[in-house]
Amino acid sequence: MAATAEMPAHVQMVWGRLQEAAPTYLVGGAVRDLLRGVPAHDWDLATVLEPESVIAIAARYGWRTHPLGLRYGTITVTVGQSMSVEVTTLRAEGDYQDQRHPSQVNFGVDILRDLGRRDFTINAMALPWTGPLVDPFGGKKDLQRHLLKAVGSPAARFREDPLRMWRAFRLLSQLGRDWDLDVMVNQAIGQLAAETKTTSYERRREEFWRILQSLDPLPGLNGLRNSGLWSYWWPGFHPSPQDWATSQRQIAQIQDPVLRLASLVWSCDVPSVTRWLTQGTFSNVIKRRVENLLALRKIDWMAVQPQELRSLARRHGVDVLLDGYQLAGSPANPRITLELKRLADHPQSLALACNGQDIMAWANIAPGPNVRHWISLLEHWIDQDPRRNNRETLQTYVTQKASQTRQSGR
Repeated sequence: MAATAEMPAHVQMVWGRLQEAAPTYLVGGAVRDLLRGVPAHDWDLATVLEPESVIAIAARYGWRTHPLGLRYGTITVTVGQSMSVEVTTLRAEGDYQDQRHPSQVNFGVDILRDLGRRDFTINAMALPWTGPLVDPFGGKKDLQRHLLKAVGSPAARFREDPLRMWRAFRLLSQLGRDWDLDVMVNQAIGQLAAETKTTSYERRREEFWRILQSLDPLPGLNGLRNSGLWSYWWPGFHPSPQDWATSQRQIAQIQDPVLRLASLVWSCDVPSVTRWLTQGTFSNVIKRRVENLLALRKIDWMAVQPQELRSLARRHGVDVLLDGYQLAGSPANPRITLELKRLADHPQSLALACNGQDIMAWANIAPGPNVRHWISLLEHWIDQDPRRNNRETLQTYVTQKASQTRQSGR
């Protein structure tokens, strides 16, 4: 059996049961990663069995199935609560009329024809249950050479699905800086970059996000920019060489993909970034966080006062403020660093030691906008001296201030 200690038990189980019925292979990124000696995350099987037979075998053992792409022979088999493996029937494909999906799918082909429809040689290998690696296109050799090479004609592969050009740069980021694109792959991307305009923003965003999540995003990001692919996703993105170099230095030092994204667009105006994030189908959580970080660019971190920091932390959150300080790239300011650490360690110090009900009682006012006015007033007051933030001091201040206001007739 080809299974190894690195292979999860549920993958071995599903593979074994399918193999009992017909030849079944481990394919895709898992084979590549096992050969590289790194942990595999995506476990895919390819089988002679047609989808209906896969579903029947799964039902026999109490596994759930989800027809992820039944027309294309892909079934997700889930063992237990959440342990899944993707199973696809060996197939040959017709032309890609919509530059994503084949116009025709023929099941029942052999493993060699199935591997021949894949994108890159390092993804076109198969591990049988028993016997040697199936490697008709020299994927193992390309793994050893650290070379990303297409299966057959790169132009043909990219015309079938232009997203494969984005995937090439995502793989460079995931595999490491010592990897290179094959010369013909590089040439084909340069010639066909404009065809990615037909690819959905969502699919490009998924590849882009995986680049930002990778151990080293810089090979992928530089590849997207230098190849021209980026200009067909966000035509208005033209950072200066200095801004691009600054982003690269920061991205190399941080792990959070949202911070990496914010660093990338640090020199862009907020409305343009918001439009691009919306068009690119980024989540509202990511959009808000990036917008909040960009809003902090106007801070002069060498001159900002502690009371301003407390106000900003209340408005944007302590974590966002810490991230903004990091992205600003300002020289270290011990006074600011100390205050930010204090806020991070004691975020509760930003909350008033009273609530709206207290304020209404102390100021003798009814519910309404005045309560919000008093809260803002108190927050500003305690920001000037955090020692004021205790219930007794706040009550004295509100009572006296309200009395003075009534006496002055305002």
